[in-house]
Amino acid sequence: TFVLPQSVVRTMGYRDTRALHSAMIWGTVIIGAMMIGVTSLGVLSAGVLTEDLAAYGGSVDNIIPSVIVESLPPVLAGVAIIGPVAASISTVSSLLISSSSAIIKDVCLHACESRGIAVREGKVAFWSQAITLLLGVAVFALSVTPPDVIWKINMFAFGGLETAFFFVLVCGLFWKRANALGALLSLAGGTAAYCATMALGFKVADLHQIVIGIAVAAVLMLLGSLIGKQRPNARMEVFFPREIDAGREVE
Repeated sequence: TFVLPQSVVRTMGYRDTRALHSAMIWGTVIIGAMMIGVTSLGVLSAGVLTEDLAAYGGSVDNIIPSVIVESLPPVLAGVAIIGPVAASISTVSSLLISSSSAIIKDVCLHACESRGIAVREGKVAFWSQAITLLLGVAVFALSVTPPDVIWKINMFAFGGLETAFFFVLVCGLFWKRANALGALLSLAGGTAAYCATMALGFKVADLHQIVIGIAVAAVLMLLGSLIGKQRPNARMEVFFPREIDAGREVE
């Protein structure tokens, strides 16, 4: 889940460094146990569910819930099923917040500021809630008739998000030369390369298409950052305060 928007929203919202260090330790333990446990459960289910796939709804998405219901006592089965559902709800809520924030603050407010239009805080809050509601209704409408194999769509979406935001986030935080042009080219070009290779089924050395997408995103991030304008010092001070102060002392 590295650089995924729903993860970044949580990791960038820590109270202080002590809370961040604690979250890194406990988060690693809990997420590791959950991922290893659930993955192992899916593999070991072959010895528990011996019938044909058609007996379980004709979809692999029903395997783990069926194993939980048939193998555990009712109380433990309820806990085991509620856990992933709660995690899904948390993930969806983070995605809704980040999506509405991107539409309102990163697009609409930026356009208004560039035109010199002042926007009231109340109006921003209203439109943020309205966009969140519309996105939620759209997601609910799509979930009424879900596709047969959800995990394929889920993996495709996660791969696209990783490709789009990998170098945008990493270089934006840790490379002083990174700028808006590099981020835009990396996001758009990497995502386009990933989607195109997935649609065509094209692979290099039999590796997953995300390798191609991330490689293209890296090249475009490098080229765009070297060609585009350097970020202003006022913005650089947020991420590189010591380097900026040292440069001022030299001057």
